Amino acid sequence: MKSSAFHALFVAVILLVPAAAAVAADTDDLLKDTPFEEILAKAKSGDAKAQLWLGKAYSFQKIGSKVHMDLKESFRWYLAAATNGIAEAQYRTGSTYYSEALSNFSRKPEDQAKRKQSANMALQWLMKAAFQGEIGACHELGRGFRDGKVFTKDEVEAYKWFHLAVEGKHQFAEYDRNALSAKLTPAKIEEAKERAVRFNKAREAARSK
Repeated sequence: MKSSAFHALFVAVILLVPAAAAVAADTDDLLKDTPFEEILAKAKSGDAKAQLWLGKAYSFQKIGSKVHMDLKESFRWYLAAATNGIAEAQYRTGSTYYSEALSNFSRKPEDQAKRKQSANMALQWLMKAAFQGEIGACHELGRGFRDGKVFTKDEVEAYKWFHLAVEGKHQFAEYDRNALSAKLTPAKIEEAKERAVRFNKAREAARSK
């Protein structure tokens, strides 16, 4: 993706961040004593926290739970919560699209349209989550631009996202940033840091509105 196109997408993502972004997503504490049927009803009525809870519940099997692992159902609820502005759900939705695009990396040519669509959706949702401060999304964007298997390879852009993830105290981001820095000139590293500063300023400006 060329820089001008990437900038246009970035601006579009910023404008699409919904007001619900400020909603806290600590669903385990909020819903731990709530009956499953009530959580499901809340989710169906549009409650974003309940939707995130269901996304998590269906993504793995809890002993004694009424919810059995169902990745399609998990994605359905993550996508619903993501659409309602929950950053963690946006991150998990983007990660799912990223994995889908990656799984089609070496497939036959007729699969490439689906792969491109998945890659675009991955980028959009991960960007939305990162814009809300979801450091996992920052780290995944860094990996995506570094590896060049789903997004167009851009090591300066990758460094930027790793740098932002380090600022957010991501567990593995510092290692990835340091490993990448050995491949970049000081000028490229400075450019990446400047991009990170501009990203943070854009976030601050959006929050102050």
